[in-house]
Amino acid sequence: MPYHDWSDESFDWNSLDKAISLIWSICTRYGRIGIHSKEKFGTHRCSSYLFDGTLHSLIKPGHVYYRWSKRARWIDYSILAPMAKRTGAIWLIHKYQATIYNFAFQLACFRYPHIIDEIVSGVDGYPMIRPGIFGEVDGTAIRNKHWTTLT
Repeated sequence: MPYHDWSDESFDWNSLDKAISLIWSICTRYGRIGIHSKEKFGTHRCSSYLFDGTLHSLIKPGHVYYRWSKRARWIDYSILAPMAKRTGAIWLIHKYQATIYNFAFQLACFRYPHIIDEIVSGVDGYPMIRPGIFGEVDGTAIRNKHWTTLT
C-alpha cells in the first residue's frame, strides 16, 4: 500500500486533498451517496453508504443518526424500505449511484494521474471503479496490487 509521511516533501499533498474534495462533492451532490473520506498516511480512505430504501438515506446520505421521529422511522423502515426492495428501486438507484461513484473517481484520477494509487487503494467501494467510458482506472486491480487476501 502506498505510504507517505508528513515529512515526505516529494509527495503532492495538495493534489490529494483536491482529489478527495472532488470525489466527495460529486458523490454527495449528484449521487446522494454518503461519503466519509479522510487522508491517512498519504492515501485516500473512503467509506461509502448507498441507498438502503429509506427516505432518510436519500435526504441525509451518510448520516448514521436518525433525527426524525419514531413514527417517521417506523414508516421509513416498515413500509418504504420493503416497498423499494420489492419494486426494484434499490437495485436501480444502486446502479445509478455506482455510475456516479465511478465517474467521480475516474475524474479525480484523470485530473491527478500522478497519485492514482493513493486515491483508489484505500477505498471500500473499489469494485464500483471500473474501466469504461469515464476512464481506464480499475479499482479491483489497484486494490489487488496493494492488498493481499487471505483465503
